[in-house]
Amino acid sequence: MPGTDTYRLRQAGSNPTVIYSQNKFAMTKTQKNICIQNFFGYFNDCDIVIIEGLKDSDFHKIEVVIEKSTSNNHNLIAIVTDGDFIHPDVPTFKRNDILSIVNLMKKHFQAL
Repeated sequence: MPGTDTYRLRQAGSNPTVIYSQNKFAMTKTQKNICIQNFFGYFNDCDIVIIEGLKDSDFHKIEVVIEKSTSNNHNLIAIVTDGDFIHPDVPTFKRNDILSIVNLMKKHFQAL
């Protein structure tokens, strides 16, 4: 954020920068050709990793839309919407239907 020490250090050329406390840390680093798979080692104690974006990737996805689907259908497991859009090929849920979305995720990922 502009005005912070970390921001000023980044502007001065520090790369990487780390902010930390006893309980958490965040690191930023400018690097070319970053691959999402490089980060999965940080999440080895998680059952499901949720990634925002990458709509055209090979990852299984639940797309959040207002009017229509924009991603390719490859590995699309559901649509979540506030609008009236209903996908012809995958289950479509309202955004506040959390229990149904979680149940679908459990069923889908347990089958893998």
